[in-house]
Amino acid sequence: MKKNLILLTLLLSLFLAACGSNQTEQPVQPTEVPPTEEPEVEEVQPTPETVNLVLGQLGGTTWAWFSLSGPEGQDGFVVDDPLKYTLFFQEDGSLGIQADCNNAFADFIIEGSSLTIEIGPVTRAQCPPGSRSNDYLSYLGSASNYYFENGNLFIELMADGGIMEFTPAESAVAISDQKMIDEALFTNDWMWVEFTSPVEKVQIDNPQVYHLTFQDDGLLEIVADCNNAHATYQADGSTLSIDVGPMTLALCPAESRSDDFINYLGFAANYFFEGDDLFVDLMADGGTMKFSPFDDAEVESGYYEEPYYIVGKGDTLYAIGVRFGIPWQTIASINGVQGTLIYVGQHLLIPDEDTAVVPAPEPNTAERVAFEPGSITGTRRGIINQGVPKSYILRAQSGQRMTISTESSGEPLVISVGNTNGDLLPLEGTNSQLENAVSVVLPETTDYIVTIRPTVLPESPELGFTITFTIQ
Repeated sequence: MKKNLILLTLLLSLFLAACGSNQTEQPVQPTEVPPTEEPEVEEVQPTPETVNLVLGQLGGTTWAWFSLSGPEGQDGFVVDDPLKYTLFFQEDGSLGIQADCNNAFADFIIEGSSLTIEIGPVTRAQCPPGSRSNDYLSYLGSASNYYFENGNLFIELMADGGIMEFTPAESAVAISDQKMIDEALFTNDWMWVEFTSPVEKVQIDNPQVYHLTFQDDGLLEIVADCNNAHATYQADGSTLSIDVGPMTLALCPAESRSDDFINYLGFAANYFFEGDDLFVDLMADGGTMKFSPFDDAEVESGYYEEPYYIVGKGDTLYAIGVRFGIPWQTIASINGVQGTLIYVGQHLLIPDEDTAVVPAPEPNTAERVAFEPGSITGTRRGIINQGVPKSYILRAQSGQRMTISTESSGEPLVISVGNTNGDLLPLEGTNSQLENAVSVVLPETTDYIVTIRPTVLPESPELGFTITFTIQ
């Protein structure tokens, strides 16, 4: 039985193998691959080599057109507003140009000292009448050479067409600011001829003894009758401010306006011109000072009006001393003159042989006043020697009111109050009397100088007085 089962299994295997061999083998078709397109190769343009010029002084500066000199320095002109006509050289050879109301772009080439400018696109705005926009671009297009002198750039034009001068823009700004100060300020010395207050108009006697000399460096020299002062000023457009500094402390004649003159100048606010005259408006409608060009015809030569000598042209302290047989140092000392500086029209007190000379104090030297702890008032006894003013210095806070009263043993006294910069404050109350009482609200926290002067030269070499200060 077992043998039969094995035989059956063998026969079945042979049958299955025969069936598999009769099936037709299907050929395998290869998979068709779509043709691959060749990628387009973009042609790469070579990057141009960047050339940076070595500009030296040309680069890094905005140049403002200052002037044009014609051939051989003739037929030239100064540009009214240099900042409207500028150049800026760049290392890539491009040039930025402002031509008044227009802008332009240009290319330039430099080889040694030669300069070629090729003007490119230009805006076409209509500039105001008098503009040099078109001329400016035309001149630049004819550039041939360049050089530097004293920090300025000079561009020579072709065919001897002239030379353009450029200054750094920051210098042009300073020039432009300076032009805001009317040049007429510097043209003349000015003498005070009239003062118009809110209630009256006053003609100034002897105007030559009150005069101003503005300097273009911001300094102002002041002659205030028998005194002189140094000051600084700032002018911007029509505004004017004056900061009065050191001042001599000589005793001027009774009718002198020396104190008023200095006081008014410290409150200057604006200035303007009418004809040949200068007008200075004061703060808070305080009035208007009128100045005319200085005329020294009346003080051409010095002359003596006892007890004063009025300084004339060419006078020196030494010569005046020789004339009166007095050492010039004595005249300087008794009149509070520092050094040897005197002015035409200045009044100098000439002491006689019986006058005891007391050296004048240095400017701004003063006796310090301190109150007792817890007190708001203090009283002092003072002496004026040979008419030389007496000064006190007190510390006070902004907004406090200072009240000062004086009682003289002889001639009337004048009280003035100012800060350490020489700025005088307007006072309220009774002044220039035998008994005075004035007050002022203090504008800032600082030291204040109180000066006491006699209105006339005292008969006695020593003038005593009592002064009381109150600060609250």
